[in-house]
Amino acid sequence: MKGLSMVNLFTSETCPKCKIIKEWLNNNDIEYEECNISTDYKAKAILLSYGVMSVPSALINDHMVIGLDRIKDLLSYLERTKDVLSYSD
Repeated sequence: MKGLSMVNLFTSETCPKCKIIKEWLNNNDIEYEECNISTDYKAKAILLSYGVMSVPSALINDHMVIGLDRIKDLLSYLERTKDVLSYSD
């Protein structure tokens, strides 16, 4: 899935679904930045600023997406429809 902008993936160290989504992103060649709320208080503050208290969550093009299946569905949809997020090489 080339051409997508950076995905900011909010995770925690004790979240089994976070491991699954990271593996899925890696297997699908989707670049992401992991924001571990267990160790990064700024990441936790960003997540809370969106009113979100659960992981995995992803900030994609200024839209917060909550949950493993929703993240996968949105990224798959964007690839299928070529509704590519703004990105630069």
